[in-house]
Amino acid sequence: MRKDNVWKQAMALVLSAALVFGNSTPVSAATGDPAANDGAGTVADAAGDSDAYAEVTFDFEDGQMTVSGDDAYYTENGIAFKNQCSRKVTDEDGNPSGSEGVELVDAPIISGDDGGHGKVLKFVKGKTNDGAKESGIDFLTSVNGALAKYDYSNGVTFSFDICPEVQGDWDYLFAFGKFQQFNVTGTIGFIAGYEAPWTPFFPGDYWLEGNNVNSDYNFFGLEQNANKWYTMSYIYTKEGLTITVNGVPAVTYRDTADKMEAILANMSKGQLRLGKGVVEDLEGYVGYMDNVSIKPVPPHKHSYAEGQEPVVVTEPTCTTPGSRRMPACKECGVIETQEIPALGHDADSLIPAKDATCTDQGNIAHYKCKRCSGVLVSSDDGLKQVGASDVKTPAKGHDYAETITKATAAADGVIKSVCKVCPENTTGHTKTEVINKASNITLEKTSYTYTGKAITPKVTVKDSKGTVITTANYTVSYSNNTKVGTATAKITFKGDKYTGTVNKTFKINAKPASASLTLSKSKVTLYTGSASKTATIKATVKGASKTVTWKSSNSKIAKVDKKGKITAVKAGKATISAKANGITKKVTVTVKNPTITFKNGKKAVKKNTVTVKKKKTVKITVTVKPSKSGYSMKKLSKKDKKVATVTFKKGKITIKGKKKGTVKVKITSGKATKTLTVKVK
Repeated sequence: MRKDNVWKQAMALVLSAALVFGNSTPVSAATGDPAANDGAGTVADAAGDSDAYAEVTFDFEDGQMTVSGDDAYYTENGIAFKNQCSRKVTDEDGNPSGSEGVELVDAPIISGDDGGHGKVLKFVKGKTNDGAKESGIDFLTSVNGALAKYDYSNGVTFSFDICPEVQGDWDYLFAFGKFQQFNVTGTIGFIAGYEAPWTPFFPGDYWLEGNNVNSDYNFFGLEQNANKWYTMSYIYTKEGLTITVNGVPAVTYRDTADKMEAILANMSKGQLRLGKGVVEDLEGYVGYMDNVSIKPVPPHKHSYAEGQEPVVVTEPTCTTPGSRRMPACKECGVIETQEIPALGHDADSLIPAKDATCTDQGNIAHYKCKRCSGVLVSSDDGLKQVGASDVKTPAKGHDYAETITKATAAADGVIKSVCKVCPENTTGHTKTEVINKASNITLEKTSYTYTGKAITPKVTVKDSKGTVITTANYTVSYSNNTKVGTATAKITFKGDKYTGTVNKTFKINAKPASASLTLSKSKVTLYTGSASKTATIKATVKGASKTVTWKSSNSKIAKVDKKGKITAVKAGKATISAKANGITKKVTVTVKNPTITFKNGKKAVKKNTVTVKKKKTVKITVTVKPSKSGYSMKKLSKKDKKVATVTFKKGKITIKGKKKGTVKVKITSGKATKTLTVKVK
C-alpha cells in the first residue's frame, strides 16, 4: 500500500475530514435485525468471548460480504454489519432485483506499489433507472449493541485507509450511535428517524502550533488530491481528539474533553456505521476504504518512541509558564501539551532607598531582575514584581512663605515667595511676582446734565499693562454728585494686592432753557427760469445753540445752502429740513418749469404751427410766465435759413418766407422748451 505523505495535502484533508466527521449529526439511520444464524451472537455472548481491549479489524479478503442482496451481512470479530443502499434495483419487468451502493471490489492499481490492497470496500453514488447519477445513502450498519463487549472508557483509536475519487461534497466514513429503521420509498431512500445516546461531536478549528496552512475545504474535489491512498487515525481520549494522516499527527482538539466523557461512555451502547452519508441530499464519500480497525485504549501511562523529543511551543518567562508539545503516545497516539513552569526572577544587588526632595523624586529600596529587568520589592512571600513607578516616591514640592508689597495707583507691588524647605541655591527656592500698578482709572463720562438725582458714573480700573482690575480689589464712593458743580468719585483699594485712594472728578451742568425753532415759510414754489428760481427761508431759534443745519431730501430737484437759501434745479418736489437744538422743521418745495405761449396778433397759434407765403412776413408774439423768467431762441441751421428768415427781438418772432419748406423755431426758458413750426408756401 502506497501512502503519499504530502504535508499540506494531509493538513487540508484533515481539515475537511475533521469538519465533516465531527459535524455528522445522524438525522436518520438504518438498523437491520439480523437473522438468528447471522453469526453475530448475542450482546452478552460477545461480551464474554472477547477481550474488552481487543483490536477489531476488518479483513475484506475472506469474502464474507455479499453486497448485492438486501439481506447480506458481513461479520467481523462478532460484529455483524448489514448492507444499506440508496435505492432498490428492478429488472426490465419492474420486479425487485436487489440494491446498489457499497461494493466489495479489487483495489485499483494506482502505481506499481499500490496493487497490494486486494479486496476493498467501494462506496458509490446511487443511480436512477435511466443511468443518471443520483444522490443517495450507501453504508454498512452494525447490529444495535454489538459494541457492548468493548471498554471505551479510556478512549478508542479508529484507523482506515482511503483512496478518494474526484468528487464534490462528501460526508463521514464512520459514526457511532443508536440508529433506527431504514425505509425505502420508490427508488430513493430516506431515514425515518434516529436516536443517539450522545450529543454529536463537532470539533472546532483549533490547529496545533506551527501547523496553520491554507487548504481547500473540498480537498477531494481537487484532481491532484484524488486517486491516492491515505491512512487516517481518529484518536478519541478523555484529553480530546487527535487526528493523524499517514502517521503524522496533524490536528488536536483540547477543548473537547467535556464532550469526550459523553462520547466514550456511550460508544458501547450503540452501533457502528461505515459509509458515506446519512441522508439522500448529501452525496457523501465516493471512493475506496481498506484496513479498517477499531482499538479501545487500555489504561496506561503515556510513553514515547525512542528518539522523539518534546517541541517547545511557548518559551517560559520569569512570570509566565511556557508550553511544550509531547510526542504522540505509543499506546494511544495522544499528543499532550505540557506546561513549562515559569523561570522566576533572578534579583540583582539591592538598590537602596532614597529620600525625595522638593524637586526630585525618591525611591524605596528595590531590586532589578537580571533576566527581564523587572522591578522587584520585598514582600511576605519573598520578592514580587511591581511597576517601575511603584517604587518611586514623589517630589515633596516647595512650601513657600510669601511676603507681599501692595501696589498703588503710582507704584508696582511685588509678591516674594521663599521655600521654607530647600536650600537657597535650589531651583525654584525663591520666586517673585510683580503686581502692576493701578494707573489707568477712568469714568464712564466726565460731564452730565443736572437731573435732581445723584449721578454715579461707572468706574473702570486697569493696571499699567491694560488688565482690568476686578471690583473685589476696590470700592467706589461719590460726593457732591447731586447739585450743579464739580462732583467726585473716590476709588479706595483693598485686599492683599492693592492699597491707597484715587479721586476722579466730573461736572454736573445746569439744565438748559427750553428750545424752539420756527421757519418763515412752510411751502415754496420755484421755477427753473430766471424769475423765482431761489427763495431764502428765515429760521428763528431759541435755546442753547443758535446753529441751524439745513438739508434737502432731493438735491436734484432743489438744493439748500447753510443759510437757508433754496435754489430750484429741475421740476419736481423736495423737502428742505432745518434742525437746531434737537428740533426739526420742514419746508415743502415745488419746482416748476416756465410756461411759453405763441400768439399771432391777438389769437393763439393753433398747434404751435404758422404758415407764411414766400416773400411775405408774419410776426408772432412770445409770452413767458413768470414774466421775468428769461428766454432765448435757438439758432437756425444754414438749411433752415434758405427756407425763411427768422429774427427774435423783444418778445417778437419775425418770419419772412423765402422758399417752400418747413422751419422749426425753438424758444427756451429755464428747463422749458417750446417749438414753433413754420411752413413756407
